[in-house]
Parts: sequence; C-alpha cells; structure tokens
Amino acid sequence: VRDDAQALFGFATESEKALFRQLLKVSGVGAKMALAILSAMSVTDFERAVQTEDTALLVKIPGVGKKTAERLIIEMRDKIDRQARAVAIRAAKRWTR
Repeated sequence: VRDDAQALFGFATESEKALFRQLLKVSGVGAKMALAILSAMSVTDFERAVQTEDTALLVKIPGVGKKTAERLIIEMRDKIDRQARAVAIRAAKRWTR
C-alpha cells in the first residue's frame, strides 16, 4: 500500500512468495523488479545463479543491470544458504520420526 496505489500480488508457491519478500529487502529492488525476476526464472534457477555467482544469467532479466546483478548475488547469498539449511533440517526431522 502506497499513497497513490494499492497492489496485490499472488504466487503459485510458498517458495515464490518467500523469494519475493527477500528480494524486496535488497537495496534497489522493488516489487516490479522482484516480479520480473520471478517471471524470468524459477526459484531454483535463481538460487543456482546466486550460488554460482552467474551475473550473466541475471543480467538477461529485463531491468537488471550488471551492478544490480552483483548486488543481488552479494545480498542474497547468505539468505539462500540459510534457507537451504533450514529446508534440509526440516527434511531430516521428517525422516527421523
């Protein structure tokens, strides 16, 4: 909600919603760019691009330049690693029950 508009976003999966929220926390990334990223690639592909530091793949997304791609990699790397560990821990707990 802003002074001049109200926007509602919908997502196919919980992981897309989680990534959208994390992208909004990155400096210089707004809702429009976050949606462009999610439209251009899957959550898994984005995570792989960040983990392998593939700026060339991120730059192919409309609105993402080299500096933004580098910023995405730097700011999202730790968040993605933490999220992957949390998923692994939850999966391990399910198997031990």
